[in-house]
Amino acid sequence: FVVDLFAEECPLACRNFLKLCKAKRYNGCLFFDVQRDFLVQTGDPANKGAGGESIYGLLYGAQARYFEHEIRLPQLSHARA
Repeated sequence: FVVDLFAEECPLACRNFLKLCKAKRYNGCLFFDVQRDFLVQTGDPANKGAGGESIYGLLYGAQARYFEHEIRLPQLSHARA
């Protein structure tokens, strides 16, 4: 499959994803949410649906585990019809 990243629009999320890929943090992770032409969700190393650690949390500690979402452009928003 192909993954398109919006690096200019969402730099923190893209950097996080790419760094975690490079660190092999997604190896063996299940995809638990797949929405065609929109998104996929994975990243829970325990495969329990509780989420994983961001690269920022690994580098800077628990206070940096989460970061503010960057989806501010209408073309990146998800609106269910």
